[in-house]
Amino acid sequence: MPNYSVQQGDTLAKIAERASLASWKRIYDHANNAEFRQNRPDPNLIYPGDVVYVPDREDRDESSSTDANHQFLYKRPKQVLRVAVEDMDGKRLASQPYQLWVDGEQSTGSTDGEGIIEKEIPVKASQGMLKVGDYQWNLGIGHLNQMDANTPDQGISGAQGRLLNLGYPVGPVDGICGPQTKASLRYFQADEHLPETSELDAATRAKLIEVHGI
Repeated sequence: MPNYSVQQGDTLAKIAERASLASWKRIYDHANNAEFRQNRPDPNLIYPGDVVYVPDREDRDESSSTDANHQFLYKRPKQVLRVAVEDMDGKRLASQPYQLWVDGEQSTGSTDGEGIIEKEIPVKASQGMLKVGDYQWNLGIGHLNQMDANTPDQGISGAQGRLLNLGYPVGPVDGICGPQTKASLRYFQADEHLPETSELDAATRAKLIEVHGI
């Protein structure tokens, strides 16, 4: 699939695995994707409808004797889930035990001193659930969109995803700045001492990225 149109929920690691490539960097760093890199400087934030060139898998010849068994290792693309967890007052939940379910598989651990969880997960993972103390979150893995004004929905779906992660009830993440989204934008602006425009203006975009962390 030399040219591929990104779908909602895709990550470069997922695309690389489907193409039997060892790393997503084979796609991102390819010369044919120079414009894509310029538009998407963060490879973790791609947008549905983006078109990327996916190179063919490179075959490699190995010399080996015919009278012995040989083991070959296939390097699979990796995907890391990184989450910062906070309570309702915005305080990081540092050094707290957690339970994480990703596509039905459970794992446990503790947040670090900054309230961060970093966990390698299957590349194909799309859904998860995280529980820390009395808090519980449903996770859509690979579903956070760009918040760039040049995207087809002017970054609304990206803002909705971030607001939802921060606890603001935006309603469906659909790229439409309806009444619920406008209300959540206004509440966020009030909390962050911004002009309460109820619009995704430049100052609100910048503050959302700052507060959300990406």
